[in-house]
Amino acid sequence: MKKVIRPLGALAFLALVCLDPANAAASARAALTTWAERVAPALLPFLIAVPALTCVESRALLGRAAGGVMRALKCPAVFAPAWITGLLSGSPAGAAALAGCAEGGGSGALLRCAVASSGASPAFLLGAVGASLLQCPRAGWTLVGAQALSGFATGLLMRPLPDGARREAHAAAAYHREPVMLAAMRSLLVVGGWMALFSVLAGQLARLLGAAWEVPLRMLLELSGGCEAASSLELLFPEKMALLAAVACVGGASVCAQSLSFLRPLGVKPGAYLFWKLVQSGFCALCALLMTAGLPPVAVPADAPAAALCVLLILLAAFAMKRRRSRRPIAWRGA
Repeated sequence: MKKVIRPLGALAFLALVCLDPANAAASARAALTTWAERVAPALLPFLIAVPALTCVESRALLGRAAGGVMRALKCPAVFAPAWITGLLSGSPAGAAALAGCAEGGGSGALLRCAVASSGASPAFLLGAVGASLLQCPRAGWTLVGAQALSGFATGLLMRPLPDGARREAHAAAAYHREPVMLAAMRSLLVVGGWMALFSVLAGQLARLLGAAWEVPLRMLLELSGGCEAASSLELLFPEKMALLAAVACVGGASVCAQSLSFLRPLGVKPGAYLFWKLVQSGFCALCALLMTAGLPPVAVPADAPAAALCVLLILLAAFAMKRRRSRRPIAWRGA
């Protein structure tokens, strides 16, 4: 069955494109315009910096700085660059960073870190969603804080997952053996390709199924188009914030596919990753709903200090867990 899924899927996609080639071209053009004007300028600096962030020296430095968070997530300290990169730039940069520092990690630890270091970038949440779509920059900080808390909470929930066998080398590490600029541009083109693919798919399916399906399809398949569609719905502000938090946290099938292009060579199973991303999106929606419940947009109780406080709470929880582990009695040999 698996041998025919890919050819049949390709034929079905081409049939959709042939249904209305002009609409397909317009959807691809819109996605590539968004990629060129918003995604590429924001993502390229992080992709260029990934090899430096995941080198041996950076792993040691960042592992000491964020080792408490990694221990709280039951991950090796060398995974800290991936978590920090994901916190600052979202997906798929966090997955690309994990591909460069995954040596020695088991399957459970890789999955935990992959989920905790994923999500929409703070720049997108603040600029595209908060300032542009909602006309409320403080709402963007609310989404940033909700996403940071939900990623950490989901990672804690995933602690019982077995780690499995540790791996010494990963195929995705080839990304870091290429010249830095070549690897960054190759990854950026992959991101643009996935964006165009899912934009065409959403546009053609909406034309085939009817206009009523356009909003749910955009939210299911795309990040920027999904957030725009969610913000256009007539909802109370807290409910709209919760919906936007869930859509941005998952990023749609497009962002998940971008991340999995880095994670699958590490042994991360797509089904498990997608399941825990949905769990994380539920936590994110709940956090956003609780932070804005009963308040109008002008009274959103989260700005830059409040979002920073969410990150500080994560670090304090990790530090407390580190102190608890350090106070365990020492079992002296020969006693």
